[in-house]
Amino acid sequence: MPCSRKRKLNDFKNKIKKKMKKIKQMMDDFSSSDSDSDSPGGVTSVSDSEGSLQAEVNPVEPEIPSQLANDDTMEEILGSNPLNKNVEGPELAPDLASRWESYLSSGIEKESRKKLIEKYNPPSNCKYLKAPTLNPEVEVLLATADNKKDKFLKNLQELMGKGITAGGEALTKLLTQRDIADTATGATQALVDSGKLLTDIFHTVSNHRKYQLYKYFSDSVQKIATQQKIDTSLFGTDFAEKCKLAKSVEATAKELQKPGTSKEPQKFARNLNYQRPPFKKMKIIEKRGGERYPDNRQRQKTTRGRDYRKATDYKYGKSNRH
Repeated sequence: MPCSRKRKLNDFKNKIKKKMKKIKQMMDDFSSSDSDSDSPGGVTSVSDSEGSLQAEVNPVEPEIPSQLANDDTMEEILGSNPLNKNVEGPELAPDLASRWESYLSSGIEKESRKKLIEKYNPPSNCKYLKAPTLNPEVEVLLATADNKKDKFLKNLQELMGKGITAGGEALTKLLTQRDIADTATGATQALVDSGKLLTDIFHTVSNHRKYQLYKYFSDSVQKIATQQKIDTSLFGTDFAEKCKLAKSVEATAKELQKPGTSKEPQKFARNLNYQRPPFKKMKIIEKRGGERYPDNRQRQKTTRGRDYRKATDYKYGKSNRH
């Protein structure tokens, strides 16, 4: 604590002590003059005056309530608590929960699964609940591994469609038995929400099947495939017709194009930063005395004819012929 703060605090304490002494002296004088009378209404006793002065010096902070409102009200105002990650819903019926846990961990037996698949068929007015078939023109392009992956995902969609159909039948019965005004609450609303989630999963699997096959298409065909809507076929029933139309349009555009013009940038035969290959260095030979001479023996050719005879005559002193 700095010296200035200590000095101020000491001065303040001295002032309080002086005021307390004056008040005590006044109280003593007053009690001696009228000891039997009551103390005035403003001051009751020395202890009360001391307490009031201490209250002025150290004001009491207001207490903050630990719980301002109910939890439901606070959640409506502030939203859900992000720290509560393990949010659980209401409990299911014990018998239902135990069976579902068994199915989720161990699966369903083959016989019971076969009976359920045969029991529920896709409704006549909702044909898209059946897994979309792969277009034959696309199936020819696939490798064996990718073809197996697509069939596996298709089988999953078939099972999912059967489950959605079962929930739809129960929901249809509730809608026909009750009034329309009563269908927005209770079990009916829960079935509606379940149908929304399951159909969205069905659509997501279809999109994944399409996505993993884009690598087999050219750029123009891939652009068409991404815009195709899913129906009974994975890429749409009119996929082959649109591909043929796009190909004919591309061929027509090439015929109309002026020769020598192209969208692609012009390619040069050789890079502008091309460097010539390194030349063959001349071999240097060193003679006695430290002198260095280029070795021209590789470039000299064997002298023949007249040049050869001149050289031999000069060597043996026969420079003049008769």
